[in-house]
Amino acid sequence: MALVNHNLDIVQGSTFSAQLFAKDANGTAIDLTSYSVRGVIKYNYGTGVSLVSLNAAVNTDPYTAASGVIDVSITAANTASLPITIGVYDVEMYNPAETEVKKLLDGRVKIYPEVTNI
Repeated sequence: MALVNHNLDIVQGSTFSAQLFAKDANGTAIDLTSYSVRGVIKYNYGTGVSLVSLNAAVNTDPYTAASGVIDVSITAANTASLPITIGVYDVEMYNPAETEVKKLLDGRVKIYPEVTNI
């Protein structure tokens, strides 16, 4: 399995959502059947505390878990409280017993300031 690197841009105070695609080294979708996914944003890889959860979920509508499509989202209220920074994130898949955990995606996250703040 090859780790996919993809950077994200988030604007404070705006709802953030994206579809990410888990693929192997050949570009084939990773089958997420029987797995859950999770992901967070942090200042850097060494930081112990997360800035926010990505609320990652396997997308099965209109896809199948075998398609490797992952939805991530952050509410406007949660992005409003994020600091203006360049951080990092990752998304991993895990089975219910957490006996198998694999990192699927990672990258940098640029958090931009909100201009219109009423």
